[in-house]
Amino acid sequence: MYFNLTDNGVKSEQTILTFHGAPGNVQDWSGVQSYMGERVRWINVATPGFDGEDERRGNYMGTYPDIKKAVINLIKSLELKRVIILAHSFGTNFSTRIVRDCPGLF
Repeated sequence: MYFNLTDNGVKSEQTILTFHGAPGNVQDWSGVQSYMGERVRWINVATPGFDGEDERRGNYMGTYPDIKKAVINLIKSLELKRVIILAHSFGTNFSTRIVRDCPGLF
């Protein structure tokens, strides 16, 4: 599973992971990201299916459990620690489930 995302690549102990609303895209958080500058690693994730790509990627079918599993795998594969999730609108539907079900990641 791949994600379309932007990553500022800052070396930081703190990572902010954002999810946009619907409609929306990875630019939704650009104002807040600009304000934060280079103090934290900042990753904007395009919600699969809202990034101009077909959301059905392999076994991924675009359900909330699929999104949750994909995001958890993303966090683990990037070896992110001390993650803060920012989400609004549609992005809160699955991000709250992730934080609720996997509190040890945050």
